[in-house]
Amino acid sequence: MNAVKIADTFGAELRRHRQAAGLTLRSLAERVPCSIAWLSKMENGAGHPTKEMAVRLDSTLSADGALLTLVNDDQEEVDMQRRAVLRALSAAGLGPVSKSVPGLELLA
Repeated sequence: MNAVKIADTFGAELRRHRQAAGLTLRSLAERVPCSIAWLSKMENGAGHPTKEMAVRLDSTLSADGALLTLVNDDQEEVDMQRRAVLRALSAAGLGPVSKSVPGLELLA
Protein backbone atom coordinates (compact mmCIF):
# COMPACT_ATOMS: atom_id res chain seq x y z
CA MET A 1 0.00 0.00 0.00
CA ASN A 2 1.47 3.37 -0.92
CA ALA A 3 1.93 6.25 1.52
CA VAL A 4 -1.09 8.19 0.24
CA LYS A 5 -3.46 5.25 0.72
CA ILE A 6 -1.99 4.55 4.18
CA ALA A 7 -2.50 8.19 5.19
CA ASP A 8 -6.08 8.16 3.88
CA THR A 9 -6.84 4.88 5.66
CA PHE A 10 -5.22 6.05 8.90
CA GLY A 11 -7.13 9.32 8.69
CA ALA A 12 -10.47 7.63 8.13
CA GLU A 13 -9.84 5.23 10.99
CA LEU A 14 -8.71 8.05 13.29
CA ARG A 15 -11.86 10.05 12.50
CA ARG A 16 -14.06 6.97 13.03
CA HIS A 17 -12.55 6.26 16.46
CA ARG A 18 -12.63 9.93 17.48
CA GLN A 19 -16.27 10.30 16.54
CA ALA A 20 -17.18 6.98 18.19
CA ALA A 21 -15.59 8.32 21.39
CA GLY A 22 -17.72 11.46 21.07
CA LEU A 23 -14.67 13.73 20.92
CA THR A 24 -14.09 16.89 18.93
CA LEU A 25 -10.72 17.58 17.35
CA ARG A 26 -10.10 20.10 20.13
CA SER A 27 -10.87 17.67 22.96
CA LEU A 28 -8.75 14.92 21.40
CA ALA A 29 -5.88 17.35 20.83
CA GLU A 30 -5.98 18.30 24.52
CA ARG A 31 -5.91 14.66 25.62
CA VAL A 32 -3.17 13.37 23.27
CA PRO A 33 -1.63 16.18 23.43
CA CYS A 34 -1.00 17.67 19.99
CA SER A 35 -2.31 20.52 17.88
CA ILE A 36 -5.78 20.57 16.38
CA ALA A 37 -4.21 21.38 13.02
CA TRP A 38 -2.03 18.25 13.17
CA LEU A 39 -5.02 16.04 14.01
CA SER A 40 -6.96 17.58 11.15
CA LYS A 41 -4.09 16.93 8.74
CA MET A 42 -3.91 13.30 9.84
CA GLU A 43 -7.66 12.82 9.50
CA ASN A 44 -7.60 14.33 6.01
CA GLY A 45 -4.66 12.22 4.83
CA ALA A 46 -2.28 15.18 4.64
CA GLY A 47 -0.22 14.16 7.67
CA HIS A 48 1.61 10.93 8.35
CA PRO A 49 1.75 10.04 12.06
CA THR A 50 4.79 8.60 13.75
CA LYS A 51 4.53 5.34 15.64
CA GLU A 52 4.66 7.32 18.89
CA MET A 53 1.68 9.43 17.83
CA ALA A 54 -0.26 6.36 16.70
CA VAL A 55 0.36 4.73 20.10
CA ARG A 56 -0.85 7.86 21.92
CA LEU A 57 -3.95 8.07 19.74
CA ASP A 58 -4.66 4.35 20.14
CA SER A 59 -4.41 4.67 23.90
CA THR A 60 -6.49 7.84 24.14
CA LEU A 61 -9.20 6.46 21.86
CA SER A 62 -9.08 2.88 23.24
CA ALA A 63 -8.54 1.69 19.66
CA ASP A 64 -6.75 -1.54 20.69
CA GLY A 65 -3.86 -1.02 18.25
CA ALA A 66 -6.07 -0.37 15.22
CA LEU A 67 -4.29 2.90 14.45
CA LEU A 68 -0.77 1.65 15.15
CA THR A 69 -1.16 -1.19 12.65
CA LEU A 70 -1.76 1.40 9.92
CA VAL A 71 1.52 3.26 10.47
CA ASN A 72 4.11 2.38 7.88
CA ASP A 73 7.72 2.07 9.12
CA ASP A 74 9.02 3.16 5.72
CA GLN A 75 6.81 6.25 5.74
CA GLU A 76 8.18 7.30 9.12
CA GLU A 77 11.71 7.16 7.68
CA VAL A 78 10.64 9.17 4.61
CA ASP A 79 9.01 11.79 6.83
CA MET A 80 12.19 12.11 8.92
CA GLN A 81 14.20 12.62 5.72
CA ARG A 82 11.73 15.24 4.50
CA ARG A 83 11.98 17.16 7.75
CA ALA A 84 15.79 17.03 7.55
CA VAL A 85 15.70 18.49 4.02
CA LEU A 86 13.35 21.27 5.13
CA ARG A 87 15.61 22.10 8.11
CA ALA A 88 18.64 22.20 5.80
CA LEU A 89 16.85 24.48 3.33
CA SER A 90 15.79 26.77 6.14
CA ALA A 91 19.30 26.85 7.61
CA ALA A 92 20.62 27.78 4.17
CA GLY A 93 18.17 30.69 4.04
CA LEU A 94 16.08 29.04 1.34
CA GLY A 95 12.84 28.54 3.30
CA PRO A 96 9.85 28.87 3.19
CA VAL A 97 9.00 26.22 0.62
CA SER A 98 8.95 27.73 -2.84
CA LYS A 99 6.36 26.78 -5.44
CA SER A 100 9.04 27.36 -8.09
CA VAL A 101 10.74 24.08 -7.15
CA PRO A 102 8.61 21.21 -8.49
CA GLY A 103 7.70 18.64 -5.84
CA LEU A 104 9.14 20.62 -2.94
CA GLU A 105 5.68 21.25 -1.50
CA LEU A 106 5.43 17.49 -0.91
CA LEU A 107 8.18 17.78 1.69
CA ALA A 108 6.15 20.02 3.98
